[in-house]
Amino acid sequence: MKSVGTVLATAARSVPEESRDRIIDTAIALIASHGLAGMSLQMLADEVGLHKSTLFHHFRSKADVGDQALFRVLEPLAQMVERLDTDSAPEIGQLIEVSHALADHFVTARHAALFLLRCMIGRDAFDRPGQPQDEDLQHPFWRIFLVLGGWLDRARRAGAIRRVRVRQALINLLGMVLLYPAIADDFGRDVIAADPLSDRAHRARKEELAATVRGAFAPLG
Repeated sequence: MKSVGTVLATAARSVPEESRDRIIDTAIALIASHGLAGMSLQMLADEVGLHKSTLFHHFRSKADVGDQALFRVLEPLAQMVERLDTDSAPEIGQLIEVSHALADHFVTARHAALFLLRCMIGRDAFDRPGQPQDEDLQHPFWRIFLVLGGWLDRARRAGAIRRVRVRQALINLLGMVLLYPAIADDFGRDVIAADPLSDRAHRARKEELAATVRGAFAPLG
């Protein structure tokens, strides 16, 4: 993946920002449905009503589209997770609050949840946008993992949560937050026997998220 500086430099090209935003948002939905490998630039151009060649005024390649779509999806998540980056003593309620904020976000950003699952489980490197380079510590990808991982480490050392394996706990937390909105349509409806996207179902989901976080992370004994 390009460095953050490259991404921002690309975004600063003299092109209409509204068109660029519309292309990226459309790419997120298409990658969520088809994967990066399954989305062609022609498909993207047709969906936004542009000529394929016009896309190259905005992006260098399909990989560039995927990289910037990933940045767009992760940035609001990083901002939510950064609520944990405080000097206050860690307590499990802080993790529940962030889990709830993420759940609220994905109510209206369900394409983003499926997009991220595609990125995680793509069959090969061509199925997903590239991983940010190690030096791009301001990229939202690394901000999420560094802040959340750091909080888990501080919380376990302070005795606020049990002695979790931080990397395993990170993956489990991501799964809890992402899976529901990604599969909520027909599958979720069949399981819940009601509209999984209703206000009532969302309240119930947040209650279960809180209970699951407490059950998974509360100190033992």
